Amino acid sequence: MDDLTIIDGIGPATSKALEQAGIATMAALAAVDPAAPPVEIPRADWAAWIAEARKRVAEADASNTPEGRSGTAREAPSTGSGTAAETPTVGPQAAAPKLPEEPADQAMGVLVVRGPQAGRRRAGRRFGPEPVRIPVADLTADQVAAIEGDAALVVAREEA
Repeated sequence: MDDLTIIDGIGPATSKALEQAGIATMAALAAVDPAAPPVEIPRADWAAWIAEARKRVAEADASNTPEGRSGTAREAPSTGSGTAAETPTVGPQAAAPKLPEEPADQAMGVLVVRGPQAGRRRAGRRFGPEPVRIPVADLTADQVAAIEGDAALVVAREEA
């Protein structure tokens, strides 16, 4: 079972409802027809969830090919599309530590992140109006890009 709560808009209750509907993995979510979701969830953004799941599945598949194998799956940004297929677990528990190809400036500093009053999930974390300080070294490059690229978040970098 994958941690579907890493997808923006899916919290613990929604994840449980998806699991009860038979959607417990990224691959299962990626295979859902957005025009005919199997369960009714208030305020569900099926198209966005499915697109993000497909992106994660495709990237996990790419990391499992001889050309893209890095030994572990990395978290993907939350936009894009791909194909649905069975994959290994993707999520915070499978996120790789810093990989050598990441720019050196990614390993230094701290991100200070504020979200909207209602809260915002990005890169497996929740952000509200109170600032959250995250050492950049604790994040993958994809997670940093997802956080910094989210227009709903106010992000500042500080020197470590």
